[in-house]
Amino acid sequence: MSQSDGLSERLKKLYIDDKTLVDDSKISEKTLTIALQKLKIYVSNKIKKIFSNGILEIISSITLYDLKMYQYNENNCFPFPIESDKNKSLKPDGGIWFLVINSKKYLLMIVEDKKQGTNDTRFQNKLKKQSTGNAIERFAKNVRACEMLSCNIDIFPYIIFASGCDFHQTETISDRLVIGNYGFPNHCISINKNTNQINILFHIISILKKINIYKINYKCIVSIFIKTHKWDEMGHNSSDWNISEIYDLSKCIIDKSIEYYKIKLNI
Repeated sequence: MSQSDGLSERLKKLYIDDKTLVDDSKISEKTLTIALQKLKIYVSNKIKKIFSNGILEIISSITLYDLKMYQYNENNCFPFPIESDKNKSLKPDGGIWFLVINSKKYLLMIVEDKKQGTNDTRFQNKLKKQSTGNAIERFAKNVRACEMLSCNIDIFPYIIFASGCDFHQTETISDRLVIGNYGFPNHCISINKNTNQINILFHIISILKKINIYKINYKCIVSIFIKTHKWDEMGHNSSDWNISEIYDLSKCIIDKSIEYYKIKLNI
């Protein structure tokens, strides 16, 4: 292969991978947004029925300053925030959801959405398989930061919706999520050519029965939902989460959070 041919292949690789990443982001964000907008209506109505003066508040980002202040206000053994903390923040894909009663905030849910994997696209374009990405490994930073919001409660309603071929059981990425989640297994749906919507619904129902948002031995356990396919068996968007799946799983988390606060606040 000549130098120009090699350059052409590298440019082709960059174009395919970059275009896929951009398209993935747009598709995934749109699906998540629609599902959570629908859920927002449900949650707002439910809060009105249960909590007098209760409202739903959703914020798109939060600074390290606010996180540390929230934690400090609950227990002043934690460090007081400094001014430079206002310049550092995190922005979960689906936002941070609170029940607010008389200006007091109670954490309801945090949502992240991660789609990862381009080897299925490379396979379709007759390119060599490359190493899986490692972007998901940064999830631990956000999780640890959000633990500050649950320092005074017994639940940790944090969700990660992961999808794409990189999370297939034949790869190692999903195992890294387990390592970062105190060894607790992921809730995984693996798609193949024989999978139909009834099969997926059966898996969703099974997962719904297993969801637990309570801390275990004081540890904050993330609800990690994976939908995946093998890179050389199915097309790139085969294992995308759809609106109803995101809605049903998120609704389960929210319902459990609200039930917890009904008991905690003696309502």
